[in-house]
Amino acid sequence: MNPRESAAGSDAKLKEAAAAANNSGAATGGTSAHFDLPERRPYEPKATKKQKDLLWALGVQDVPFLEALGKWQAVAMIDLIRAKQSKQGNRALSKVALILVATAAIIYLLTRLVS
Repeated sequence: MNPRESAAGSDAKLKEAAAAANNSGAATGGTSAHFDLPERRPYEPKATKKQKDLLWALGVQDVPFLEALGKWQAVAMIDLIRAKQSKQGNRALSKVALILVATAAIIYLLTRLVS
């Protein structure tokens, strides 16, 4: 089997695993997010152990999905997850800042009423 056929076979396996992971939410730690990964390139090596470990820590806990990932697909997925988490973190910080400003305004008004 030539490398192009091998890559096509692993792309099919990866798509099956990704579909199953997206349906179960396992690929994103139980959320319903969907990631459009690039196709695995011919001659693309498998994802490294370090990449798989990082993806596992980021919430991608579907073993067949991780085993089917290529090295550059793993890079793309790590970037997508980190961008999503950063966006969610910024939203959380905005909410905290809004709560702090509202609390400070209430305290200011209460101190003005008491004096």
